[in-house]
Amino acid sequence: MLFARRADGSVRLVQRPASGVWGGLWSPPEFASRAAAELALASAEGLHAGDPLLHAFTHFDLTIHPLWIRARDEAAVADEAAALWYNVARPARIGLPQPVAELLKNPP
Repeated sequence: MLFARRADGSVRLVQRPASGVWGGLWSPPEFASRAAAELALASAEGLHAGDPLLHAFTHFDLTIHPLWIRARDEAAVADEAAALWYNVARPARIGLPQPVAELLKNPP
């Protein structure tokens, strides 16, 4: 997951597809690898890995490998149709997966 964070603390989130894991909820964009995440950025300068977070589902475990970067503006992250800047200090009324909410509370 790529946590692109602006100076005001807001983080870029995208709405997940309606079906599947966390259907319809909002989370940072996901990428298959760090290299793929870097391709989505205007600049990967300052990109750093956060501590992995293990989240247990009923039938499987998911290890989230958060990547954090300071975003200078909206152009710093590839545009997606259903996206917003979410600020924990002034949270929008949207659904967040529990592990995403946890990571947003404790950024590196």
